[in-house]
Amino acid sequence: MEEYTFKERLSRCFNGKDIDRPPAVCFTQTATVGQMESTGSFWPDAHLNTDKMVKLAAAGHDHIGFESIRVPFNCTAEPKLFGCKVKDGSPNIPPSVQGSVVKDSEDINSLRSIDMMQGEVATILESIEILKKEYPEVPLIGSMLGPVTLAENLNGARFFVNMAQNDELVPNLLEFTSEFNKEYARAMVERGVEYVVMLDPVCNGQLLGRDYYTKFAQSYQQKVVDTIHDLGAISVIHVCGNNDQILDLLDMTGTDGISLDHKTNVQQALDQINNARYIGNLDPSGNLYQGTPEKVAEEVKNVLNQGVDIPAPGCAVVSNTPDSNLKALVEATRMNGTN
Repeated sequence: MEEYTFKERLSRCFNGKDIDRPPAVCFTQTATVGQMESTGSFWPDAHLNTDKMVKLAAAGHDHIGFESIRVPFNCTAEPKLFGCKVKDGSPNIPPSVQGSVVKDSEDINSLRSIDMMQGEVATILESIEILKKEYPEVPLIGSMLGPVTLAENLNGARFFVNMAQNDELVPNLLEFTSEFNKEYARAMVERGVEYVVMLDPVCNGQLLGRDYYTKFAQSYQQKVVDTIHDLGAISVIHVCGNNDQILDLLDMTGTDGISLDHKTNVQQALDQINNARYIGNLDPSGNLYQGTPEKVAEEVKNVLNQGVDIPAPGCAVVSNTPDSNLKALVEATRMNGTN
């Protein structure tokens, strides 16, 4: 069979065409302390500085061998843009949201005039432009918080209470966050991103359940997916945890790929996912972080044998993950034949 370029292989995979082997790509964050040391680009500076973000993002391709480049490395750029307090973290710890900014629907109006071309979001968009020019032959992946998780960050823990009480704030906030997602996706694609990942961990099937996912998540995610498609890009939704009870609903959003973690039952997932490519679901902590290259290679082979389309970390790569384990993931993917 013909050997394809990185871009051709990944595109053909998502379009259901024959490929020579599975793509060795990563749709969750890729940075490790080892890569930080090799590039001199450390967290938290690499979240804030364009040059450092570019170097660290490219290291996933240059040093590890991933057949893609992905930005950013965190999940806090959007909440920070809208005024949420964020703890910066360290090379070993990603930043985290520490406070919310929306108490009622009136608070949403104050967020509408905020220009996304500032702060970390601007750094991410500038980095995309540079990476597109420097790595034109490598698939470029951009990620953002999905509408439900961004809404929860903006509203805080009260968000779930508001859901249960059918507070009008919830749909109003979700309408706002999904519209922001659409504009952010547009900005990413215009600068060179070909694959847009929505990280929406709050949509976890065990957390929301099927009824709440249908009521508060599905239609908003679908709007974003439709926009990504209208822009000519590929959509991937990543949801952490066990999502057996909502996998068919995730598939019905029309997303091109669904990224799932190691808690997901592969066979149950394959029974429910009829259209999207199945991405995952390697254990990011128990094996990629704490395992050995041999165990990583074994897990890659196992998920491929079970029918996963693209073997990949089931959640964000732990920054202390040995680079040797990630290289083993890439090598094992390349050695395991056709998908």
